Amino acid sequence: MQLSTFLIISTVGRVPGTLMAILQGAKASDEHYKILLILLGISALVILISWTYHEKLHHFVKSLK
Repeated sequence: MQLSTFLIISTVGRVPGTLMAILQGAKASDEHYKILLILLGISALVILISWTYHEKLHHFVKSLK
């Protein structure tokens, strides 16, 4: 894998998780617990969908080459 490809994939892959962690931390420190629970629910849903369709997602990403 080329370095440029690796950097693009790793950056795109990390940004959503980092953004969600920042949002959750900000809401927890501001004591906005309702929004925090909504964000945690969205995170759990995305994780569940990703886990359920892991093979299909893997094959889709491999087909992009």
